[in-house]
Amino acid sequence: MPIRPRLGVTRLEDRTTPVVSAFEIAPIVGSGVGFDGVVNFGENLNALDSTGVVLTDARYVLTAAHCVDSNGDKIADAENYFVRFAFTSGPVVLTVPRAAITIEPRWQGSNRIGEGGDIALMRLPAIAPGGTSIGFAPYAVTDELGKTVTFYGFGFAGTGTTGEASGNANGNAEVQRLAISGAGNLTLGFNGQSTTIAANITASALQAQLQAFTGLTTVNVFTVDSPGNPNNGAFELVFENVDTALFGGLNVPQVTLTPQGGFVGTAVATTLQDGNSGGVRHVGTAVVNQFGQSGETDIFGAGFPSVAGASVLGAGDSGGPAFIDGKIAGIASYGTDESRFGDSTFWARVSVLLPTFLNPLLAQKAAVVLDMTTQPIGNDGTPDSVRVFQEDYQIVVEVNGVRYLTVPVSTVSGITVRGSADGTSVNADGAYPFAVTATDATFSRTNAHNIAVGAPPAAGRGCR
Repeated sequence: MPIRPRLGVTRLEDRTTPVVSAFEIAPIVGSGVGFDGVVNFGENLNALDSTGVVLTDARYVLTAAHCVDSNGDKIADAENYFVRFAFTSGPVVLTVPRAAITIEPRWQGSNRIGEGGDIALMRLPAIAPGGTSIGFAPYAVTDELGKTVTFYGFGFAGTGTTGEASGNANGNAEVQRLAISGAGNLTLGFNGQSTTIAANITASALQAQLQAFTGLTTVNVFTVDSPGNPNNGAFELVFENVDTALFGGLNVPQVTLTPQGGFVGTAVATTLQDGNSGGVRHVGTAVVNQFGQSGETDIFGAGFPSVAGASVLGAGDSGGPAFIDGKIAGIASYGTDESRFGDSTFWARVSVLLPTFLNPLLAQKAAVVLDMTTQPIGNDGTPDSVRVFQEDYQIVVEVNGVRYLTVPVSTVSGITVRGSADGTSVNADGAYPFAVTATDATFSRTNAHNIAVGAPPAAGRGCR
């Protein structure tokens, strides 16, 4: 099967991140349940169409190179990217400029995506909302083959029968299911219109009839007939790029089934994925069973078998994380065919890229900026207390006694705290080899600790 980039080079609206599950829509993962560090971003606030994941450093987001550099020139395509964090208290958006994005040197562009190097690091302008608690560590062990990965993404979804159901800038997508078992005729209803169908109608005939009487030429009908599927014999209806303004709402109207006289059996119509479900996290699982299609060792992949619980990434996937044991093992890169049963999906392999690309970047000095106006806790109406101090060779930033950041001293070029309208007090404890400043906050210093400059002593050696 041909390699097909998960992200259209010319269509930014394709940068949604569907997760396609085997027989049902992949579950939605809400805010506040441990995955707030899986974020979406884009070149403007109306097209947050790529995905990334916050690292435990809380100053960086890891994503795919193809999300930010389509032609492989190692320069981000846009001047700025808007990174959205979804919290129960409301979304927070941080702006990342082009200069704060580093792309893996071996990345050759979306038209050569199968050659690997599809990874990029974004440096946030301030500590991520929620700090270290929302971040994830990279997976460092090269034993991915045979392991189960759990992956997340934003956007529309689908099933193994239909493949992904995607909308565009002007239209939403929806997946509905009709389960018919019996004999006789049924009334098929849609948005106040109706037509008659036979219980033994075929998928192609149902599709033609739906298109004719609804006027929607982008509705496709699939027969759910995969082995082991509990809904064997059902139809899945995929409405793509539908202008829902035609119906006065956000979603495509539900198709209805009403038995006519003489019908014997059952007929059920349900919505699997409504048109207002883009921009939410979906979760899926897959078993790693291959490396890159041409033997690339910085890529691993998984197939999509027709078994319950299996999942695959859909078209347009952009930098979503795949986890092993709660650590980032892969970054969504590309896939084959149409995200249906038998297809495969591939991730950039973090364990291989960690020593050569990520670790050197994370060891560089960067500013620590705590902006309380972008922290949920900084906008709850209660004054906040920030403390900066040393712990061994680490800098620790605490907010109201909770650790927001712990990073090596050697990676810090300066510390700035910006207060919020809640009222912010800042205490810097110790003598620092860099500037520590605060704005819109009360600031104090104590000298209970002295900062140790440099790296920790080598194993087996003590400090003298």
